[in-house]
Amino acid sequence: MRAEEKKNLIKVGLFSFFMTIVLMIFVVMISSENRWFVSKTHIKAHIPNAQNLKVGGIVQLGGLKIGKVEEINIKKLKKIEVLMLVDNDYLQWIKKDSLVDIASKGIVGDKLIQIVKGSEDAEVFNPVTDVLKAAPGLTMDQVMDKGNDIAEKLNRVLAKFENFLDQATKDGNFYATMENANKASSKLSQILSRVEKNKTFDKLDQTLSKTNKIMSRIDKGPGTLHSLIYSDEMYLQINKVIGGAARSDILKYFIRQSLDEDAANE
Repeated sequence: MRAEEKKNLIKVGLFSFFMTIVLMIFVVMISSENRWFVSKTHIKAHIPNAQNLKVGGIVQLGGLKIGKVEEINIKKLKKIEVLMLVDNDYLQWIKKDSLVDIASKGIVGDKLIQIVKGSEDAEVFNPVTDVLKAAPGLTMDQVMDKGNDIAEKLNRVLAKFENFLDQATKDGNFYATMENANKASSKLSQILSRVEKNKTFDKLDQTLSKTNKIMSRIDKGPGTLHSLIYSDEMYLQINKVIGGAARSDILKYFIRQSLDEDAANE
């Protein structure tokens, strides 16, 4: 074999080896992204509206890509069956009470399916017997219906308000009432201005402060008023003074004392 043929053979071998390495790296990258060598299982979901969901759409669980949409079939007028292929590693996190929701990838991106986690205590989803249900939400038709109801109610309110204004302004009483209300507001403003100018509120505050001090002094005691309010003994003594039999005994006592002093002076 000539030297030139050996060189060409070495070049072809090196090129083949290099391409093999590149191909292996490419296969590893593709398999890590699409998880081709991971076991997968089909699961079903029933939704009322596909909302432009397409075959090949992403299936997410907790923000992670766990599979893709394989089929979309119409079963009834408001029942669409979505067949998804998901990784078996994530099946344990899908519960029987989990729900599915259709979202957009970005603001105006492709549609994808989100599996909403169920409760921790619920049983694990069984792909053979269980079917995921749609999460409660408003469809576009429902939004339009609600918008029409709101617009209709708003029109009725505006019509009633317009009718009220027509009746109020018909004989001119409405404008007279508004003018009187304006005058009353002006007079009230003048009165409040005078009160503020004369510092009436300051004087009232001072009076209330003094009254509060007096009441606090009476409450804490000592004093006649405190005893009169809180002491039963003071009450009994006053009751004796103003009472019937006791009052007679006290008066007799003072009369005898007076007569005795007059006799002593004579």
